[in-house]
Amino acid sequence: MARRDFIHRVLAIRSNDPILHHIAPLGLAAGAGHCLVIDLDGSSPKYTRRTLSDLVVDGIKAADLEIGPGVAVLGNGGISFTDAASTIDRLVDVWGRVVLRDGGDPHPFRVLGAEPLLPKPFVPGRADIVQSISHGQQADTRLLLPPLRRHQIRSMLAGTIETRWRWVRAWEAAWSMRWE
Repeated sequence: MARRDFIHRVLAIRSNDPILHHIAPLGLAAGAGHCLVIDLDGSSPKYTRRTLSDLVVDGIKAADLEIGPGVAVLGNGGISFTDAASTIDRLVDVWGRVVLRDGGDPHPFRVLGAEPLLPKPFVPGRADIVQSISHGQQADTRLLLPPLRRHQIRSMLAGTIETRWRWVRAWEAAWSMRWE
């Protein structure tokens, strides 16, 4: 898929799996090329020191509007979507592509579910995206992510993601799919 084929500007994502809940927003963002991840889940492990709450309280500064290559991440800081909606709108206008790590607060954006593809009877029911846990797994019509290696998971938990990984390239399709 060419990166110009985007139909979405903002996608939210969540998972019941704690590791996938942490790394799926990063993969989805990396699949967009350059993208901002905004954390709306105040109860999950933090991404960064700079937070959405800081931007709402202190105002958006020029440095916050500088778009660099790759993925930028903005932690939550204990603020709800409702309290940060106008700041998020401004960031969407500047960045063009934004991923929200969904924390359950109501918002107007499409929330994708991502779950591990476990064997029967544990197959995820309502997930939009499934993470294969071994080679050779197949999914129905849902977006299937290739298995991750341990070093890739460790790298992402440490804040590093490589766009050349098959796993990241698989996320590109999410931006052009017509989610129902």
